[in-house]
Amino acid sequence: MPARLAFVFLCTTGLWLCACDGDDTAPSADSGALSDTTAQTDAQKTPPDSGASSDAQADKGQQGDKGKTPPMDSGGPAVTCETYKVTAKAQAVDIVWLIDQSGSMVKHAKTLKNNLNAFSNYITKLKIDHRVVVVASKSGARAVCMPPPLGGPKCANTARFKQINVLVGSANSLTVFQKNIKTIEAFLRQGSLRHVVVVSDDDCSSKYGCPAAATFHAWLKARKGWSGYTFDSVVGLTTNSCAFKGTKYVALSNWTKGHKQNVCQASWAALFKHLGKVGAGAVKTTYALKGKPASAASVKVYYDNKLQAKGTAWGYDATNNRVVLKGTLPKANTTLKICYKK
Repeated sequence: MPARLAFVFLCTTGLWLCACDGDDTAPSADSGALSDTTAQTDAQKTPPDSGASSDAQADKGQQGDKGKTPPMDSGGPAVTCETYKVTAKAQAVDIVWLIDQSGSMVKHAKTLKNNLNAFSNYITKLKIDHRVVVVASKSGARAVCMPPPLGGPKCANTARFKQINVLVGSANSLTVFQKNIKTIEAFLRQGSLRHVVVVSDDDCSSKYGCPAAATFHAWLKARKGWSGYTFDSVVGLTTNSCAFKGTKYVALSNWTKGHKQNVCQASWAALFKHLGKVGAGAVKTTYALKGKPASAASVKVYYDNKLQAKGTAWGYDATNNRVVLKGTLPKANTTLKICYKK
């Protein structure tokens, strides 16, 4: 640590006291001084970061009332800044829908039809690499048909869409999924992001051979290609006159960070947005540094000239000399600047 300098200067106009310590000051204007805010909410606190709490406090102290960063002292170590453009790589996404066709779903028939039509248009317009499987019967009073542009004329399969013509009851969606897993997997791609979406106004019941949620979760994660799957629920979120709570489905969504949509709600747009966002691709989160920081405490990270909180928005991996982004990630094309003292 550079030695502290302190001096007192007396003159006819007053008394001046100065203390200088260059350890945690921000880059100077010459090296790209940046405004200092955080991408997190005010209520979110930075967790401990293995002894870096003093650095976090320094970040907080740099912000000031107006978010300005003070200049680096001229006597401190040189500051190096590396600048990157955040990129997102689109990934193939495969979505499997299981749709309850029991008698109680009659009251949801219009909502189901409207939202399947909306999903067909939405996923096609996004121009993401997708495939969709629908597990539901094509015949009977409660037949399910995926319309164009996703499905073909008269519910026909297409290059991106396949319907498995099997009746799904009110309490056996997970059982039907397990029994038809090989047919489902035959249409999916290796390396794809996989989502399972269940639409039901009931819960999965052991009376119909439905496994416990934890048992199903462990079984699916153990299958090749499913370790990072996401389970999305279009179910009753509470038990009321509209639907029973889909307790097992909600648990699976919680464990896999999936979307929970109220089946009684007219529009499922929030679910479609969730699925589209995943398919659009995840941003790059790891950035290997070209130079070696003098200390982990000297590393600062900025998104579009805004200082980000260490421990909450990013971390420094000293072993591999890289910065890893986390928390609320920046959007694609954000300017990422990583500054440190050498």
